[in-house]
Amino acid sequence: MNNDHPYSGYEPNEPEDATGGHGFSTPRTAGNGAYHGAAEPSAWEQAGYLPNEPVDVPPTDGDAYEPAQTENRYTRPTWDEAAYFPDPAATPRRRRTRAAAYDASMEGAAQYTHMGADEGPTGDTAAQHTEDNLYRRPEPSADEAMAMSSRFAPPLKFELPGQPYGEPPEAGEYGAPVEPMLYRTRRPASTGAGFAPITPATDYRLEAEALTGGRRARRGRGLRRLLAALCVLAVLGGAIYLGRDFLLAQLATLLGNEAAQSVNQAVNQAIGGAQAPVAAFDAAPAVQVSDKAKRGIAAVAGSLALQTYAVTGRNVVTRTETTAGLYDYYLFAASDGRLLGYYEALSADDFLVCAEDVFHVPVPPYLLGAQGEALIDPARYANAAGADAVLSPLTGGWAIIANAAGTAYNYIDAKGTTISALWFAKVWPFTATATLAWVDTGNVTEPAERYALYEITRTGGMKLWKHASGMDEVLGCAAGVAVLADGTVVRLNGAHTVLCQTDEATVYADCGALVARDPATGKYALFVGGDQHYDFAYDRIAPVASDIRWAQFDSGLYHALSVTGMAYPLPLSHYFMLEKDGQKEMVALSTGSTYPLRLQ
Repeated sequence: MNNDHPYSGYEPNEPEDATGGHGFSTPRTAGNGAYHGAAEPSAWEQAGYLPNEPVDVPPTDGDAYEPAQTENRYTRPTWDEAAYFPDPAATPRRRRTRAAAYDASMEGAAQYTHMGADEGPTGDTAAQHTEDNLYRRPEPSADEAMAMSSRFAPPLKFELPGQPYGEPPEAGEYGAPVEPMLYRTRRPASTGAGFAPITPATDYRLEAEALTGGRRARRGRGLRRLLAALCVLAVLGGAIYLGRDFLLAQLATLLGNEAAQSVNQAVNQAIGGAQAPVAAFDAAPAVQVSDKAKRGIAAVAGSLALQTYAVTGRNVVTRTETTAGLYDYYLFAASDGRLLGYYEALSADDFLVCAEDVFHVPVPPYLLGAQGEALIDPARYANAAGADAVLSPLTGGWAIIANAAGTAYNYIDAKGTTISALWFAKVWPFTATATLAWVDTGNVTEPAERYALYEITRTGGMKLWKHASGMDEVLGCAAGVAVLADGTVVRLNGAHTVLCQTDEATVYADCGALVARDPATGKYALFVGGDQHYDFAYDRIAPVASDIRWAQFDSGLYHALSVTGMAYPLPLSHYFMLEKDGQKEMVALSTGSTYPLRLQ
């Protein structure tokens, strides 16, 4: 194996020494001992041929060989050194062959190898090593040190070979991408043929990458997303249309009846061009009886056919009809169907479900708790109401306790606490946040001020409004308004604001609505919660006809109505028809409570 290097025996750009040479010993030839135990060098070795040097014909005579004058990229003078031309008269310098250079380097290495660690080359060994070291730098003077350091080792000049002279890269290794990044060559514009490398560039056109399959795929995804969004909107629209009655009722609660009516008319005109029929009321969701309660009720009933009358969160009320046309009522626990109470021979509307898990029956003890127990013992109020005191249903958190003669009244809650120490001569139930009550002062010296009228709130507040000689001045009180005998409608807000003057006032206590008629024009207006929502411009305002029965109480021009014939829960809202000049409008009025009301 030959360990020579490409520059063995070649020393570029070295200055002349004092003898006119170039810092080398006597050139060796094939016969002066450069080869030991080996065959004579071949002709190209004698010629000093090295790779990467342009040599036309290697000379055969090594002694007469002259260095080639062809310029080499590694022997060009750099920008900071002058061109060197050897003296023709001096002794010609020859290059040694590869074998001679290799033997000389091995001999020098062996000499250094056998020396001690602290020893250096001395004597003839040092001289011989100095002579054999072909790559040693000359010993310049101090002034020439800086100049020679820059002249000894010029930087290499690398030049990459041109692409036409190299091998083409393998597919997938250091190669350019097969297709451009932004544009790709399509078929020729003129002929419509496929790609041909020999076709002139003018016959081709460049098309943007946006027209490729990736953009088409993204465009397809966008269309699919649009169709999915349209489908979702269609489903939502259908759901809103089917539940529009409930949504309109909620809208009326939030924004008022006018806004709800406007939306209702717009929807009806959009879908049919005419007023579409709607239900008369929005039913409240009913509570379902659990399976465990059903098994318990069935065990108690046996062969008796019990019909479910009302279901609350804690109780189940069933009944069965007797031969006399009356009903027997059974109170069960909603958790396990355990029987809590039994009440017989009552009418169809005598068993009422009240708020706060309270039930009312028209027989003692009147008010029942969730466990069937009596909430109030009327005997406790025997001094004021007598031993036969009667309790009304719990309305607005307060029940009315009265004596059997109907001359003394008071308000009492589920805990048995009365609202006032005074007992009233005439009262109205709490169908709103405030109501009215008359007090008989017993003042006989001033008959015009014998009776005092008080405005009472649910919180127990009492405010004197006026004195009167009798209690006929107030015809009725419900839904937060009071109707006086002279036709004045007053709002119970503490200031007793006058709303209107009417000759007919109809109050729908369940939804807090008042329909008043103008005596001058005969037109009707609608008030809800003490606020006027529709002016006196309508020929008729009334609930939509349905199977709902309204219990009515009349007192002159005052009429009070409440839903009857239905068990708990009552409807969430009622629809009213407003007629004007042959046109009809519909409006939904939400109820204040789903519990039955008793106005007397």
